[in-house]
Amino acid sequence: MRDRMLIVDDEEVIRKNLKKLLSLDNYEVLTAENGQHGLDILEKIKDKKDMPVKVALVDIKMPGMDGIEVLKKIKKLTHQTEVIMITGHGGMESAVQSLKIGAFDYINKPIKYNELFLSISRALERYRIQNRIEKVLKLFTITSELHNTLENNKVYDLILDTIQEIIKVKSCSIFIRNEENFKLELAATAGNSRNKSNNGPIACYPLELGDEKIGEIHVDKLLSRKDALIEEDGEILTLLAKQASVAITGVKLKNLSIRDGLTGLYNHRHFWETVNHEHSRARRYSNNLCLIMIDIDNFKTINDSKGHCVGDFVIKKVSEILKERSRETDIVFRYGGDEFAILLTNTDYAGAMIYSSSIQKLIENYKFIRGDDIIRVTVSNGIASFLEDNIEDEKELVKFADKAMYHAKSYGRNRSICYKDIIMNNYRKTVDSGAKVGDLTAKIGEIYKRISHNSIESIITLVKALEARDPYSKNHSLKVMDYSMLIAEKMGLSREEIEIIVDSSLLHDVGKVGISDEVLLKKGKLSEEEWLQIKKHPVLGADIIKHIKSLESSLLNILHHHEWYNGNGYPAGLKGNKIPSGSRIISVADAFDAMTTSRSYRSVLSSESVIRELADGAGIQFFPNIVYIFLKIIKKHKLLPHFPGIDKAIEKVRKIK
Repeated sequence: MRDRMLIVDDEEVIRKNLKKLLSLDNYEVLTAENGQHGLDILEKIKDKKDMPVKVALVDIKMPGMDGIEVLKKIKKLTHQTEVIMITGHGGMESAVQSLKIGAFDYINKPIKYNELFLSISRALERYRIQNRIEKVLKLFTITSELHNTLENNKVYDLILDTIQEIIKVKSCSIFIRNEENFKLELAATAGNSRNKSNNGPIACYPLELGDEKIGEIHVDKLLSRKDALIEEDGEILTLLAKQASVAITGVKLKNLSIRDGLTGLYNHRHFWETVNHEHSRARRYSNNLCLIMIDIDNFKTINDSKGHCVGDFVIKKVSEILKERSRETDIVFRYGGDEFAILLTNTDYAGAMIYSSSIQKLIENYKFIRGDDIIRVTVSNGIASFLEDNIEDEKELVKFADKAMYHAKSYGRNRSICYKDIIMNNYRKTVDSGAKVGDLTAKIGEIYKRISHNSIESIITLVKALEARDPYSKNHSLKVMDYSMLIAEKMGLSREEIEIIVDSSLLHDVGKVGISDEVLLKKGKLSEEEWLQIKKHPVLGADIIKHIKSLESSLLNILHHHEWYNGNGYPAGLKGNKIPSGSRIISVADAFDAMTTSRSYRSVLSSESVIRELADGAGIQFFPNIVYIFLKIIKKHKLLPHFPGIDKAIEKVRKIK
């Protein structure tokens, strides 16, 4: 697939010469005689979701709309396209201005073609890195959503939507292995169906967990490429397949623990977890939340007269009606026995009553046919509202809805009653406003803890997928996290500080996703240019993290984890106490794991060498107090097979400290 270029220049001779030259170098070249024409081309490509322009060559001095204005509008239209400005004699001031606005580079007229090709090559490299970062970032942002989804279909849809968005495919499918006959069966598809010529998929990515294959992702048809995926897209799909495997298996395991075996509805245990979560969220955002408790009328009579098999049949049918009638945002549970519950988010009493009455009528009019028996069933429903009943906690929400349900039964069954209707004006809670504020603050804290926990699970999944690229770095991030936690705990850091260290250490190398495999996996010494690529990974990692609000506190730790105590590190050359405290810890943990693990360019160092390197690096590369603590940890936890000379090393570092 050829890289697409755009030339915007009012001089026809320059357009023709550049197009001819670039076409010979296998670029696809589009041309525009003025700024507006160039913008029209880019807009048309964007609207059609066609192959993007990767680099635009824009003349600064043009009649009408000048190059600076064109640059500004290109950056508003698409942040992906890299822009190289072409300037004539005396245009240096405009060229410098263009760099400040966002141009990648500028070329002076008369154009020196070796300079032009070098600039284009660098622009394409940055385009590819930024594009890869954006794709991985999108993968990262869906990780938490994937692992918090409890429905198979939602997981499948999320996976397929992500593939279509990131890779720009026309159609794709998920196949899951049938556990009875071990055959792959179509579970979900997106886009146009596969061609009837029975051609196989363009690409196939296994869904595996450990040694077990659970299914496959098929890419059936591309949007604008006919034959094959580019290598970069294949790597992205491999990462997604690893995340998808964990998520799909996770849904299966979660469902075993939170689903009722008879009805498939969420069970009593999950009911309380969900009510607690939704009530906390409703309180946090001052949203309404209604609960409907539902009880089948005279169910004991059905069981006694028709038998338990018929009773189970009735319960299953009622559950099917509840599921079919529920909206996507409603959550339906089997509370126990013949009782059900439905949580309605962002719904007030009026909406809940309409909903409850419609369910009641559907069940009343439904013919429950079992063999020769036609059974008539009714239900009694009780409703409580978080805001309108001034409810204190989730237990009270359930208590009020339950009380309303029993009043519905006592008032003749087959009806829906709101808690406020049975209370009238006899009972009204009063809550001190100060106490409410305090409670709200406490709930915010609870939500934060829950979010943080989910983020850690998502981070671990992403890191494992990233490390699959490099067999030498398997579990590297997890081991660095373990060592960093040991150091942080020994230093007596607070729980909040340790949580930041956990996030930072897990993601310290995430920027390596922007480094090519040729460089990352190279055996032997790196060239100067290749080493410069490697040194970019902390900055690339920080670029990814800065988009994720919950990880803001980890950004500087990741950016500076390769700084040296004496200022000779990278990327900023920070020295001493200017280095973030988390970076100091990660630096030692990272170095230790690197020395005790085989790499593509060298084997494991001896225990003696590891201890010597740490001690010699104290006060030069590492903070002496961190090394002092970690050497003691190595000895206590036996992190090395043996540790000759460690006591001398500890004493040596203590004196520096």
